[in-house]
Formats: sequence, structure tokens, C-alpha cells
Amino acid sequence: MYFLIENAFSVNWFVSSYDIINREPSPQHRHREKIIEFLNKESVEFDYNFTIVRNPIDKLISEYFQQCRNKEKLHKKITRKDFCYWVDKVFKLHKENPIYFDNHIRPQTEFLLEDTIIFKYENNYKDLFDFLKDIGRKHHFNIDFKKFPHKTKGYNKKPIEIPKQTLRKIFQFYKTDFDKFYPL
Repeated sequence: MYFLIENAFSVNWFVSSYDIINREPSPQHRHREKIIEFLNKESVEFDYNFTIVRNPIDKLISEYFQQCRNKEKLHKKITRKDFCYWVDKVFKLHKENPIYFDNHIRPQTEFLLEDTIIFKYENNYKDLFDFLKDIGRKHHFNIDFKKFPHKTKGYNKKPIEIPKQTLRKIFQFYKTDFDKFYPL
């Protein structure tokens, strides 16, 4: 019998700002300590442990545009021009409550378990799909990747000019991510 992570963490995908601010992160966004707590409590073991990481700057820009679409979560007047203000605000909010925005701001290294296999978003899931195909062959089943579309539209790809001061803050905040996944 195969245990799918989606079944373990299936949730109602709408999570209000109040839930995110005042409660635990949603199951699919649990950080290392909460994952370990869940695994120990439920006595669940997994044969494979993997994650997809993304360049922290691209990830932060994507989250910014997502918040621009969902203005009520941070600031009613947020616009595309407010990126530097937004970065300062979310880093401050993260210090006050690390799960703010359902752990989307948290450095990705804080989600890793000891044996986590890492795939990079920038590789368009090719390495992940190859990995999953290998698992399928090993266990005699096929995975139809057409059933796994990414449902969000992503952000407008127009570049944001990020001032050096804000870039330094981002590099400092995500230092562990850059060191582990994207060394300079």
C-alpha cells in the first residue's frame, strides 16, 4: 500500500489570515519541528523525503505579487511599487511570528529533515519527475504527470529593480538558503 503525502496533508486550501497569524501552519507548509512532531505523533514513516526549493529572491518576489493580489493580508494599499516596504514589513512580521503568511517567508532550510532530497524549482521539475519515474519503476506503477498541474498563475514576470540595501537584507535573511542551495 502506498501512502501519498497529499492524503496525509489534505486540507481545505482556503486559510484565512487569522488562521495563519494565530495558529499552526497549514499541513503542507509545516517546518522541520512541526513535521517531526507530526511524524512522531502519528507514527508515520516515509520511504522518500524530498522537497522543491526556489531561489529565495524569486520566491520572495513571487510571494510579494501574491500578496499584491490578496491585499487584505498585509496592507490594503500595497502596490507593485512597494516591494522594499513590503520586504521590511514581512521580515519584521516574521521575527514576531515565524509562521506569518503560512510559513511562506521562512527560510527553506528550516523545512529540511536530515535525509531530505532537494530538487530545484528552476529545473522545471525535470529532476523531480525523473526521480518519481524511477520510484514508479521500482514499485511497478506509473505516475501520470498531467494530473499534477500547478494551479497558480504565477506572478507578472516584469522585473523588479531591487535596491542594494534591500538586496543585502534579503541575502542576510536567507543566508542559510543561499549557502545551501544557491552558493554565490
